[in-house]
Formats: sequence, C-alpha cells, structure tokens
Amino acid sequence: MATIEDIARLANVAKSTVSRYLNGGYVSDKTRAKIDRIIHEQHYTPNAFARSLKAKQTYIIGTVIARLDSSSLSQVLRGLDQKLQEAKYQLLIANTNESQAREIQSMINLAHQKVDGIVLLATQLTPEHLRVIKQIEVPVLVVGQECEMTYNLLNANQAAAFELAKRVLKNN
Repeated sequence: MATIEDIARLANVAKSTVSRYLNGGYVSDKTRAKIDRIIHEQHYTPNAFARSLKAKQTYIIGTVIARLDSSSLSQVLRGLDQKLQEAKYQLLIANTNESQAREIQSMINLAHQKVDGIVLLATQLTPEHLRVIKQIEVPVLVVGQECEMTYNLLNANQAAAFELAKRVLKNN
C-alpha cells in the first residue's frame, strides 16, 4: 500500500506538496496532474487515522449501550448508523451488559480514543456518570433520560401512550 512519502518520491516533489494537493491547497497544474496520475496508478488512499490526528477529528461517534439483545435498541442503532454514514461518520459500539461501571469506563475509553462524540444509552444515570460526562471534554448525547448538563434525546413515550389511548377510546 502506497504512502504519501511514496507518492512524493515518485512525483519527485516534497511530501508537503502532496499534502497540499490532498488538502485542496495550491499546486501548479503540471504538478497536480503528475500527482493525480501517480495516485491513481498506485491506488493510493489517504490514511484516515493519520489525517484524523492532524485534523483533530476522527469522524467516529462512540455509542455506549446497555445490551445487545434489545430489538428497540437495534432499531435505534440502525437509524443512528444510517444518519452517521450520511454525514461520513463511523459508529463505534461499546456494549456494557447492563453494568454501570462498564458504562462509565466505556465513556472514558472512548474519550481516550478521541471520538468526536458519545451517544450514551445508559441503564440509569448516576452521579458517577455525570462526573465523567463533565470531565471527558467530549460532547455526550444522553438518550432516553434527562440530563441537564449535556444534550438529551427523549422518547415521547407518555405522549404516545396518551395519543394511543385516545384513538382506541375514539374507535370503540
């Protein structure tokens, strides 16, 4: 697999010139054509990890889930994955088997992996969860529970149940 150094060597240009080309910066038309030809010949693809280190963005969203065997949760994950793919992000899932300690550790681990955000579907938010959310410096979206210190996505279960009951009563 070709590296940026290989492309620079084959094009007889500096690595910084290839980097400028890859990032849409100015490169003469002649050099641009040469680099483009070599990239295609070598089937070069930029190293996403290396680019994420430089850009300080990984395009990965970590998701902490309580369990894998929930059909409603799998629907949430499918929808989340679809929307993230459309935005060119990847979904990384940490299953905790309903362990609050593992939920907390998973948030810390994901933050250390420099994910761009965390979606937390916790069993129950505890003071320790809140302490970690405040500490990790990664945006956290809490799903299904209220949390004043971060973003929330709440299901409208009560409103849906009320509407369902109204319709059932109306049709009887």
